[in-house]
Amino acid sequence: MTQDFIIGREGNAPFPIPASASAVSRQHARITIDGDRWTLEDLASGNGTFIRDNQGNMVRVSKVSITPDTFIILGSDNVKGCSFYARHVLSPNSYADEFYYIKDKKQEFAQRLDRAERKARYIKWGTTGISALALLFSLFLTDPKGTIMFLRLSSMVTVISGLTYDPLSARKRIKAQEQQFMQCPNPDCHNTLTDNDVKNMHCPRCRAQ
Repeated sequence: MTQDFIIGREGNAPFPIPASASAVSRQHARITIDGDRWTLEDLASGNGTFIRDNQGNMVRVSKVSITPDTFIILGSDNVKGCSFYARHVLSPNSYADEFYYIKDKKQEFAQRLDRAERKARYIKWGTTGISALALLFSLFLTDPKGTIMFLRLSSMVTVISGLTYDPLSARKRIKAQEQQFMQCPNPDCHNTLTDNDVKNMHCPRCRAQ
C-alpha cells in the first residue's frame, strides 16, 4: 500500500511543524512510501527542500529517491526551517532508530579519524626513512653533484608529502563533517548532541530518546 505524507504547515504529516519554522511552506514537500521505495518531492516550496549527503552537506532537491535514514531539511537548517529523518513520518513519537543511526555515524567517523591518523604516521615514517636513506647514500658518493641530488630528492619527497597530506587539516575536516550529523533528531529541537548524549541516545534539551 502506497503512503503519501505532505510535510508543511498545512500538511498531513503525523508530527507538527515547529511554530518558529517560518521558512516552511504550507505544503512544502511530499514523502511517498511504496513498499521499500521512498521518494521525496519538493512541492514548489518558497525556500527549497534539501537532503544531507554523506559529507554532511545540504543538497537541494526537486524529486529524489531516499531511504528512511535520509536527513531532510525544509527551508533552512536553523530555527526558521524544519529538519528530520525521513523515517520520522512512520514513528513520530520515537527517536530510537534515529539515535541508533547517529551512533553508527559517530562510530564511522571515529574509524575515519583513526585511518587518517594512521596515514599521517605512515607518511611521517616514510618521509623520515627516505630522508635517512638519502643522507646515508650521500655519504658514500664522491661526486658532489650526486650528493646534492640525493639530498634534494629527500627534501622534495618531504615537501610533496607535506603539501599533499596535512594531518591537522584532515582531522579538522573529518570533525567538521561529523558535527553535521550530531543534531538532535527531534524536528522541534536544534540541539547539537555531545559524545555523551549520543552514547546515552538521549537529548538533554528536549528529552528525545
